[in-house]
Amino acid sequence: KKKKKKRTMEFVRQNLAVAAATVYGLFSIHCARMALKPARSRVGFYTGAFTSQLQLPILAGNALLTYFLRPNQLWDLRAVPSALLATASLLLAYDYWTTRKPPSIKGSVQQRSVPLTERLVRACCILCPPLVLLLEKVYTRRTSNLVFCDANKHVLQLDVVTSRDTVPADRRPVVLFVHGGAWIRGNRKVVGRLLVHELARHGFVTVTTSYRLSRLDGNGATFPEHIIDVKKALVWCKNNVHLYGGDPSFIVIAGNSAGAHLASLAALTPRMEAFQPTFEHEDTTVQGCVFLYGISDFCDVRGQWRKWDEVHSAPGTVKPDTPPLFVRFVQKVLLKKRIQEGLADFQLASPIHHAPQQREVPFFLAHGLRDMIVPPDESRHLFAELHSKHSCLLEFEGLHHAFESLPCPKAYELFDYMLAWLWSVHAATEKKHQ
Repeated sequence: KKKKKKRTMEFVRQNLAVAAATVYGLFSIHCARMALKPARSRVGFYTGAFTSQLQLPILAGNALLTYFLRPNQLWDLRAVPSALLATASLLLAYDYWTTRKPPSIKGSVQQRSVPLTERLVRACCILCPPLVLLLEKVYTRRTSNLVFCDANKHVLQLDVVTSRDTVPADRRPVVLFVHGGAWIRGNRKVVGRLLVHELARHGFVTVTTSYRLSRLDGNGATFPEHIIDVKKALVWCKNNVHLYGGDPSFIVIAGNSAGAHLASLAALTPRMEAFQPTFEHEDTTVQGCVFLYGISDFCDVRGQWRKWDEVHSAPGTVKPDTPPLFVRFVQKVLLKKRIQEGLADFQLASPIHHAPQQREVPFFLAHGLRDMIVPPDESRHLFAELHSKHSCLLEFEGLHHAFESLPCPKAYELFDYMLAWLWSVHAATEKKHQ
């Protein structure tokens, strides 16, 4: 009886393992399919975007799992999950191969050369992403929860991230990072974390800020409260960043997605009274802006959002007499008014509307061409309005929204271009001040 019970338990364990591996294999195929051809949905975003960033560790894990599940015979049950995992791995390998090409570049920017030791460290982080958290503790120091304003009884805080060897006497270039999250979610300690610590590790004093958020039900912050908070964080940097080794005379503002919209709006509207009530006398000029897959036009003047709806919606569902889905989102959540009732306010909130007046602010723009959240035309049209010789636009083939969130080859490639651009703008600014 004991032997029979033991054989039964072994049979159950094996079949449960095969069933779990089969479910995982089906899920892997779905994620790989979303990575190659993303869907315009929350599930499509999370499964596709993050799978495309974790191609190599997933491939390594699938290879190990396939080896341990290898069937003894062709009709063995373990052949099913093995075949599914092999299919998912082939799709991921194809996705990795098609995204290996360098980005399309408009403007002048060079990729920095990377030392061999740093390449080895990056390779380890790509294969084992949790190592990034260990490197953060080794190389950087984070000063958290610094209060910079009290907006309508809502206390706003920011964090300062520096390298371990930074001292207050240093005058290192500063990057103020504004997190994304569709203006309704996001956390300064999570969103853009890899980028913030990478910049700090390479000699920048990085400040990451919070701001008041809106809500899908129409409550929460109303524009321009978001940009007012960002401007207050910028003023705090001007007045206090020297205490952490930063140079207040050189500040670049950066952001991703909704944060890129706010960062670019701050860069293009220095000392604008509408965005600086009660502190319009404060200097809010910046020396550059990093714009990662952001939104530049709330009015859809060039029709990119309507075209986006027509391409990614079912035939006949897009009505010509209604605004595009994104504009309706802005009406309900951000400005809380119809575009017909307040066109001037929609223009005021659009960075592209201010670009002709501030053409000399250098911009670094980057966008993934598989982005299903924000059309790449948002970056292209803004770049077309910028005339600074230091501005550039990078378009990455096959990459999704938020493609720099996790350690992957393309994220580090973006960082190398960005670091080279930041140091070149810093050198140009230093030369101008001499």
